[in-house]
Amino acid sequence: VTTTTAGLVAFVAVAWASRVDARTSFPQIVGRSRLDATDSISVGRHHQKRLSRNLFNTKHLGLRRRCARGGTTPAHSQVQAGEKGSSHTIDELKQCIAREYASMFAPLERPFYNPEVEFNDPLNSFKGLDKYQDNIDMLAGRTPFGSFVFEDAVLQLHDITQPTDRSLRSRWTLAMTFKLLPWKPRAIFTGISDYTLDDNLKVVKQQDYWDSINLEGGRYSKKPIGDGLKDFVDQLFKKERKYATAEVPYILLRRAASYEVRAYPGYEGVEVPYQRRADAWDALGRYAAGENEARQQFRPYVPSIMNIQPTDDGRWEKTMHWAMKLVPRGAKKPEGGSIPETQDERWKVIKRLPTVYAVKTTSEPLTDDTVTQMHDQLLNELQKDNLKPEFEEGKTFVQFDELYSLSERRNEIWVPLDPDGYPWPY
Repeated sequence: VTTTTAGLVAFVAVAWASRVDARTSFPQIVGRSRLDATDSISVGRHHQKRLSRNLFNTKHLGLRRRCARGGTTPAHSQVQAGEKGSSHTIDELKQCIAREYASMFAPLERPFYNPEVEFNDPLNSFKGLDKYQDNIDMLAGRTPFGSFVFEDAVLQLHDITQPTDRSLRSRWTLAMTFKLLPWKPRAIFTGISDYTLDDNLKVVKQQDYWDSINLEGGRYSKKPIGDGLKDFVDQLFKKERKYATAEVPYILLRRAASYEVRAYPGYEGVEVPYQRRADAWDALGRYAAGENEARQQFRPYVPSIMNIQPTDDGRWEKTMHWAMKLVPRGAKKPEGGSIPETQDERWKVIKRLPTVYAVKTTSEPLTDDTVTQMHDQLLNELQKDNLKPEFEEGKTFVQFDELYSLSERRNEIWVPLDPDGYPWPY
């Protein structure tokens, strides 16, 4: 899913020379600590790398598992070994692809591929199994050029389906570190691979599409190579954010041009009503600092998650909560037990199930107008891409930075998706 030519390296070098200040422009945390309402805990500047840096660290992602679309395996997937000279079944080919993704193609299982296999993605086009192998090894850092440019490549398979008796489609997330820049940025791609099979059920063609450039109106189409280069280079110079505490981990399912889809784990947290965000911030900080039934202290996760719901009298009911403890996959409670009850009757302990959210990010302040406008934009984009939101009267928006941060902010609008309204099996 990347280029094998030295031209890309030269292109990045020129871009770096013109934007060298990016090396030192990472935002600094300014403002109050999440817990300085009592100053009883020194949180420090702990920074947890986003789950996108370790896509298989899914310990806490107890996601709702669904069958692939259609619910059952289609009859044409049961092609038996030996039909028209095939040495394997469709199901065995699916298992092969799953193994290859998990191991980053170490090894590439060549018997499942036609020697003249054709490969196309936004940056590449070539033919032949040896070239296919070379491209994979380069990306995984197993060639001299690849080891010079890339490291820590991870490819996560989300789903694989069978549209016809001679085709497969996989959905995936790919992440890799670009070593040539001093800050070693992480590039992340999500998308699909359409596999065409020959009469022997071997892969004869693979067409890759990226959600970030090829997806438009729910359909994938080819784009000029310049679009792929721009998408890749833009990621290399994206600022990496640091926060006072760890971010709630998630699996990135889609990085589209204007929104993301993320699978979040279940967790326990504390929710408080508010009129002023500063009041909610202080109340949650007091709970985390030990103002609870067990006098237990916590390092809450970012972001601060806010929700507004309409009331019968035409006003909005506002709440804010922080996630305190994650719930491991398959478990009913966090490790070490549930969080303690609150001492203030206005605060309440909440439990959130694993949820898939569509997310739109902005650096603009989260005013009522901004939240409403971005929420409506996101709903419109989801409709175009055939994603179905879960019915929700209110709006959910989040803030990652300190309450009075002076740096560029990361604010987001979250829309939960209906479990039957998206193509990923979570």
